[in-house]
Amino acid sequence: MTDPYVAARDLVKRYGTLPPAVDHASFTLERGEMLALLGPSGCGKTTILRMIAGLVTPTSGSIRVAGQDVSALPVHRRNMGMVFQSYALLPHLSVADNVGFGLAMRGIPRAERRRRVQAALDLVKLGDKGGRRITQLSGGQQQRAAIARSLVIEPSLLLLDEPLSNLDATLRDELRGEIRDLQRRTGTTAIFVTHDQSEALAAADRIAVMSAGRIEQIGAPTDIFERPATRFVAGFIGGGTFLDGVAHEGIAEIPGIGPIRMTAVPPDGAVTLLLRPHRVEFVAPGAMPANVADGIVESVVYTGERVSTQVRVGEHRVTVNGFARGQQKLPGDAARLGWGEDDVVVIPRPTA
Repeated sequence: MTDPYVAARDLVKRYGTLPPAVDHASFTLERGEMLALLGPSGCGKTTILRMIAGLVTPTSGSIRVAGQDVSALPVHRRNMGMVFQSYALLPHLSVADNVGFGLAMRGIPRAERRRRVQAALDLVKLGDKGGRRITQLSGGQQQRAAIARSLVIEPSLLLLDEPLSNLDATLRDELRGEIRDLQRRTGTTAIFVTHDQSEALAAADRIAVMSAGRIEQIGAPTDIFERPATRFVAGFIGGGTFLDGVAHEGIAEIPGIGPIRMTAVPPDGAVTLLLRPHRVEFVAPGAMPANVADGIVESVVYTGERVSTQVRVGEHRVTVNGFARGQQKLPGDAARLGWGEDDVVVIPRPTA
């Protein structure tokens, strides 16, 4: 079995007597793969990225890339491309000179530099913008130039730190797709830091969900969403309604709702279930879903394409998300909700 292309082992970063910013984080990455480090602000994801880049020194742990331990190497010897949230471009230089800056620092001959810069600009759809000043570009174009600058050096690893957070929603979606397409076409191994679950789910081969310096779960987007390992992961990725109760012989008794049947059989005893909003439906007359619950509509939020409805069921507030079509429920309406056995997510209980 070959070694992984990137291997971070037991990374720790402490600042004085504060709790560790990164607490024994480990992960691996295969060549050509994109990993998203996902979590709320302050969870340690950017600190991990900066340790890999060489901008922050780990308190302990190791980082290996392509079989080499780079933990103690200075930044300029790691051959990594980094795309920052703020673009970090030089306003007094042209677009082409910004993109070729790293090549110039490496002593690449002018003709070769010009060829590689033009190829990188063409790759990010800025082929005719090389002679412009950075200040003449839009925000999205500046971020494309920053990506070109990182790719032109043919990096061993591409590191992206919240690269889309300064863009409007439409441009963010467009550029997210372009980054993913570029990463796949070039075969570049990449780590993408974000606090946006949609970005992580759409752009990454695997996601590492972080909380308080620790990696709570790492896996493919479908694994993270469909089989969350902790309550934190379940709430941060997708969210929904958490139901606490007692399980016995594969059926959970939930106060205020009653028995819930599920495909995944939890151990007998205390249990936490999750109902995703898109897996709960209003029961049509005559339908007989595996699980039903009666409640009263509390609120309805219309967003154009979809409608999000909050239904009070006993002490629980269940969210129902569906496409906006036909007559919608109104606050105060009685509502019968239904969902199948395989629509119930069982949240693993913490082990002692």
